[in-house]
Amino acid sequence: MSAIHQDIGWLVRTSPLRRTYFKGSDDGKGRERLHFPAIRLERGGLIAIVGASGVGKTTLLNLLSGLDVVDATDDLATPPRILLDIGGEGVDIVGGLAPRDRERIGFVFQQGHLLPNASVALNMAIPSLTRGNALSRDRIEGDLGEKYRLPVEFRTKRAWQLSGGQAQRIALSRAFLHEPAIVFADEPTSSLDARLADEIMRDIKHGWLARDRTRTVLWVTHDYPLAAEYADRVLVLVPQGGRQSCRESVVLRSQSPR
Repeated sequence: MSAIHQDIGWLVRTSPLRRTYFKGSDDGKGRERLHFPAIRLERGGLIAIVGASGVGKTTLLNLLSGLDVVDATDDLATPPRILLDIGGEGVDIVGGLAPRDRERIGFVFQQGHLLPNASVALNMAIPSLTRGNALSRDRIEGDLGEKYRLPVEFRTKRAWQLSGGQAQRIALSRAFLHEPAIVFADEPTSSLDARLADEIMRDIKHGWLARDRTRTVLWVTHDYPLAAEYADRVLVLVPQGGRQSCRESVVLRSQSPR
């Protein structure tokens, strides 16, 4: 993984990317191939990735975050590059993320991925424990009460005892606790009702993001009204003849956001 100089203000720059999947066989008959154009994303704010089902929203998010691996075969016109600037210099993550770079990234998924029999406190602390930095009780209780409006007694509850909205708030808190430069969020509200989804996105936009304008959340969603309400920018994926095109739009509002 090599260091790449980038202009200040840009978070992601890529070459055209391709990802091939084989569904159920290795003979090529079940092959599905997704092509993405070169992408440039500016640092800061809430960026929604939208598009029709199957267009590759989650695949793109996984490639940009290093969770998935881009095709790197000889038949590509140019070698793939995914430049991610999360700590003052850009790094090409095609070869994988270094441990120090992983510490600057957070993840939120549709189901939260909490350990069901572990306490809320342990679920919140797991990422920090893997880095050798134990969280204090005060820090956990502060996040529960001040940022996510949950009683401090929740720290001793088991994850299986939480409602869907409560579990997703814990997943958010876990992703944001170590103050990452960017959080990749894949459909974090799709399993919630409209009221809870609105509350979750309000917490993200007017809570964590509002405290530092250089922070970024890259958010996959199929909820267009929610994206229109909370996203600062929208990246629209559109299939065109077997390839995806991307169009980035700034969201203009006639009134102040809630």
